[in-house]
Amino acid sequence: MKVNLERPKTQNPCQICTAKCCRNYTVSLTAADLEKLFRTKTDDIYKHIAAIDATGFDPKLVPRVKLTKENGKEGDFILCLVRDRKETCSFLGKGNLCTIYENRPRNCRIYPFRLDEKGGLKYVEKYRCPVDWKLNTKAAKSFEKDITIQKKEVHEYKVICDAWNGKTKEHRELNEFIEFVRQFKQNTDGHNK
Repeated sequence: MKVNLERPKTQNPCQICTAKCCRNYTVSLTAADLEKLFRTKTDDIYKHIAAIDATGFDPKLVPRVKLTKENGKEGDFILCLVRDRKETCSFLGKGNLCTIYENRPRNCRIYPFRLDEKGGLKYVEKYRCPVDWKLNTKAAKSFEKDITIQKKEVHEYKVICDAWNGKTKEHRELNEFIEFVRQFKQNTDGHNK
């Protein structure tokens, strides 16, 4: 399937997809993503946020946080969107549409692209995106901008995770960490104004 982003009816190739990225893809979160999630009108946003074992995730791309899970397991975890038993994102709604599209995490915004070693846009085939992306210059620049923003957000989130990990001698629960992130952001955003 070929998609030309210059055609008005196909501005978003995801609209003609079967949402494969919303299945079997771990969407890691940053502090900026958490802020966006809390702006949604979703009831009990905490039930959509999970902590999973950090093993196998590149720590430069996905900062780790020390937590104690409900089952008592302590260790290094990453925050991500919850997936159901079928490995489907909890925000995937009817018609394979994202129910928080305007506030979706940055990883969702840049899928299936990354920056290559030279800073150029690279399509990552292993992500199983079924759309044959044919980007015009404007669309490519938009993805590059989002990826650049993501790098800054990951760095900011790493600072927050390091503050949490250095502060706590004991492992704490996910909800405590989320509140720590929100408070940290409020304090730093208030100082930057």
